[in-house]
This record gives sequence, structure tokens and C-alpha cells, in this order.
Amino acid sequence: MKTNITQIFRMLFIGCLAIVFLSFFVQWYSYNIYSFEGDLLSSWNYHIFREWISFISIEGNHPDNVEIPFVLNIIFLITIFLAGYVVIFKNIEKSADLSPFQSYRYIVGFVLCLNIFYVICVPVIYFFPHELYFPSQQIVNYDLQLIYELSVGPGYIMQLVSFPFIFSYALFYIITLNRFTNEKNFYEKSIEKTIEKSQETLDIDKLIAKEEVKLQLNDKAVSKSSDNTLDMIINSLSEGGRK
Repeated sequence: MKTNITQIFRMLFIGCLAIVFLSFFVQWYSYNIYSFEGDLLSSWNYHIFREWISFISIEGNHPDNVEIPFVLNIIFLITIFLAGYVVIFKNIEKSADLSPFQSYRYIVGFVLCLNIFYVICVPVIYFFPHELYFPSQQIVNYDLQLIYELSVGPGYIMQLVSFPFIFSYALFYIITLNRFTNEKNFYEKSIEKTIEKSQETLDIDKLIAKEEVKLQLNDKAVSKSSDNTLDMIINSLSEGGRK
């Protein structure tokens, strides 16, 4: 049962990586301006790579540029491909020895960190300072008789929906490899200690010295016992002569 659940989350992880990849090619935010009569006067859509794009606009109503680093977007896309390759072709659930997989946990961990960055940090760092609030906002300007409608687009929603599944399996992947590493280190240290104890060198000189001391002590004990016996015989003879 546990294996089946893991397989399900693994497939969800792969599917969510594909969704996150596609999210870079759809709009992340929409900025529309309406008249009080309900006519659409200006419409702007924000895309990660192309920034603000508009087919209907009025002069003086261009939203502020949101300059998310282009290099960071490219790095994220590359990491998505690498993480997908790792999870598809380097399946830790079917491998008994996880030693070759240790470096892959950094790729999976990095794609998780980037997903967190785009879900949390991008709105806080890049959108909020330009008054592009989440998830939506309506501003009414009575002086100009205009209604501003701001809302997140499908690109950000795709990132947000994918996050729980990417987080779950990535955490499982990293914890599994960390646990294997810790257990392996523990067993290796235990084996090393056992080998050290079994291969302790014998101190031959020390053993010889101990045996010599024992022999000397035995000789002294025998000599002392003989002297005592001789004294007893002499004393016995002397007493007999007196009688």
C-alpha cells in the first residue's frame, strides 16, 4: 500500500513538473481598465519572458515593468528537465543500493526551492511593490471614471497548484536518501570498530614478562615452603632427643 501511494505521488510530481514548465508560457497577471459604462479600455497581460503584452491600451496606463531575472527563469526550466529525468530514470523505490543516487537529491531539492521562490517570493519581491496584489483587486477611480481590475493569471495558479505535490515527493526523495546515508555511515562505523577490536596486535613481550613473573613467584613460594618443612623436621628431632 505504501509503495502504491509513493508511486502515485511520483507520477503527480512528474505531472506537476510539466505543469510548472508550461506555466512559463502563459500569462501570470492581468491588468484591465474599464469605463464606468463597462467598456474595456485597456488590457495588459504579464508573461514571464515577454513581460507586459497588450492588444488594447490607452495612453498613460502602462503597468510598471516587473523585471524577474531572465537567467533565473532559464535556470528553473533547466532544473525542471533535470528533476524530471532523475525521478523517471533514477527510481529510488526500485533500487536496493541508493549510493549512486546521492547527488540527485540536490537537483530535486533545488527544483523545490525554485518552486517555493516563484510561489512566495515573486509576488512579495516583484508584484507587491508595483501594487499588483494577489489574488485580485478592483480599484475605482472616480475622478477619471475608470475601474481597474487586477488579478493573477493561469501561470501563477499552475505554479501554486503544483507546489503541494512537488513539495511532498521532493521531501520524500530527500529524506529517503538522507536516511540511507546516515544508516550507511552508522553501519560502516560499526564495522570499522569491530574490525579494530578483532585486529588488535598482541604484545608478545608483555606476555613473556608476565609468564616470567609468575614463574619467579612460584619458585619463591616453593623455596619458602621447603625451608619451612626443613625447620619443622629439625625442631621435631631436637625435641625427641631431649626426651
